[in-house]
Amino acid sequence: MVLVYCALRAVTPLGVHGAVATAFAIACAIELGQFFHLVDRLGLGHCRVARVVLGTGFDLWDFLAYAGGAVMLLVAEAAWRSRLAPAHRAA
Repeated sequence: MVLVYCALRAVTPLGVHGAVATAFAIACAIELGQFFHLVDRLGLGHCRVARVVLGTGFDLWDFLAYAGGAVMLLVAEAAWRSRLAPAHRAA
């Protein structure tokens, strides 16, 4: 999820909250695709890259991990901004 967030921030005009929400939604969508065996339904079960990127193993606990990653990103961004804020005030 963190890599998706970084990619979104690098190539889109999304702000922190928008990028976190989008990355979380993408992660959840991929997890739901695993629940419905999307790789096999798309006929990509033989393709190793598709199996790695889209995954093949659903786990309900992954949603908790994605939520934790989202919170971590928000906390890290807030800490980063508060660290930069004094430098901007002094200028």
